[in-house]
Amino acid sequence: MIDKYHKITEIEGVLFDKDGEEIRELQEEQIGDVSGISNGSLYDDYRVKFAELYHDQYPYTVEYKVTMKINGGLQYPDWYSRNTINPVEISRFEVNCPEDLKIRYWCNRDSVAPIITKDGSDIKMVWEEKNQTELSKDAFNDDLEDIAIHVSIAPSKFEFEGIEGDMRTWAGFGEFFKPFYFDKEDVLSEESLREVAKVYLPDDDKLTKARKLYEYMQDRTRYISVQLGIGSWKPFPAEYVHKRGYGDCKALTNYLKVILQSAGISSFPVIIHMAGKGFRLKENFPSNQFNHVILGLPLANDTMYIECTSSTQPFAKIHEGIENRSALWLSPDGCRIVVLPPSSASANMQLQKSNVNLSTGGTSVQLNYCLTGNVIQKILNLLEENTPEERQEWIKRFTTIPDVKIDSYTIDTSNISKQVSFSINASSNMIISKTGSRLFLQPNLTEKRGSIPPDIPVRYSPVRFLYPYTEVDTVQYTLPAGYAIETIPAAVSLQTDFGFYEASVSKISETEILFRRKYEIREYEIPAKNYPEYRKFFAAIVKSDKASVVLVKKP
Repeated sequence: MIDKYHKITEIEGVLFDKDGEEIRELQEEQIGDVSGISNGSLYDDYRVKFAELYHDQYPYTVEYKVTMKINGGLQYPDWYSRNTINPVEISRFEVNCPEDLKIRYWCNRDSVAPIITKDGSDIKMVWEEKNQTELSKDAFNDDLEDIAIHVSIAPSKFEFEGIEGDMRTWAGFGEFFKPFYFDKEDVLSEESLREVAKVYLPDDDKLTKARKLYEYMQDRTRYISVQLGIGSWKPFPAEYVHKRGYGDCKALTNYLKVILQSAGISSFPVIIHMAGKGFRLKENFPSNQFNHVILGLPLANDTMYIECTSSTQPFAKIHEGIENRSALWLSPDGCRIVVLPPSSASANMQLQKSNVNLSTGGTSVQLNYCLTGNVIQKILNLLEENTPEERQEWIKRFTTIPDVKIDSYTIDTSNISKQVSFSINASSNMIISKTGSRLFLQPNLTEKRGSIPPDIPVRYSPVRFLYPYTEVDTVQYTLPAGYAIETIPAAVSLQTDFGFYEASVSKISETEILFRRKYEIREYEIPAKNYPEYRKFFAAIVKSDKASVVLVKKP
């Protein structure tokens, strides 16, 4: 990625055959240059250069050399010794800079250090790794740091758009951002203030006012990103957002901060990295590791964290992209690292309680779900983005029932801050199968685990999850007329440090059986050393989920 502060001055590439003989060099016309504008951005100044050399006879070797010149800016390039599972003969990272810039570095492996040389007032740091062998695609979870040497570099002091900053400590780095959010001139007009004051009642308590103002912001704004120069870090003024009704995470966070302040409520920006599984802030290496801003709301006995970019996110809900992460809290009194709370398996639940009337001519199904915590996000995405036709198709996929026909469904979001419930009426001809005088039913209707994690010699990555969670399924079956129970699977119970599973089928009456299943993942990640145990746990789950009830035709 390149912009006005990061320029690629040279890209060289050479292709070699299996004997190391040069085939051809990369030509200028083979280097592409396209806009790096992302989804959700109205405009930014990022661009991407790309090039590719390939050959139709294996094996072959490609050598690339990229030279980048950095002038200011907060983000310096990272280096990974490899970015694929393919073998790498040599990977080299060379940093040349004035010694008085005092470049700092961090490496994910304590045993790896750069070779440092000096030439007058300049300094050169070199990291190099050779002969990296091919890896199994199952050896890691797409997180390069698990399989590669990772080096980050950052300045001690910097200047960006004429503003000086100090990155040696988190408190010092936070000082760079504070003027953007604590500008005394960033206030709403009298007209806008009068409009905002109508949102809440004078006697409302602090929490009620904050919730009402958050929902007011949700209703009248939408997320659009504009990233140009200092605009990558400095938000639009609150009045701009109020009048136009849009902004990026910085602008919307700042806007909510200002309207909360108009109601006498203090809040503070929190800079964070929002991403999926695996990211951890390098707390011992103050540097720009952030891509998102949320709002911190301190209360008497607690601190709430507010996501400002979603039109459906419940008030003060810490979602999967930011929970259990370290972040930089900005305050006029000082800046510090805070850790957003983690969630638990009991907070993120999918509860299913269903009734199924079995019939050889077609089975009717009533599914009832209750979603809590992060699992609610499944429904939020559905409600926010899809047409009625797409929603019905999503519901169909959600059930995972083969050949399912959705007759109707309802969704209840009246208590969305705590739970979302929905019901589905459906039918299917493929829930039971017939062989001779017997019917076979896999009672785990919707949550089957179908494949066992691969058996691999070495696992480099932990098994990662977005969040801990629990699935609880209770399904009551009414047997088809003329059939009786012949066999029922044995109950299964599995207990590990990281998870729990149990499943059972019980006879209620001569015509009814009850299936119960609970599956729980308690941790965000399972260490790579425990992968064999996880695989064994999952293999037992797959076997149990495929177990069948056998029904036999009555004489």
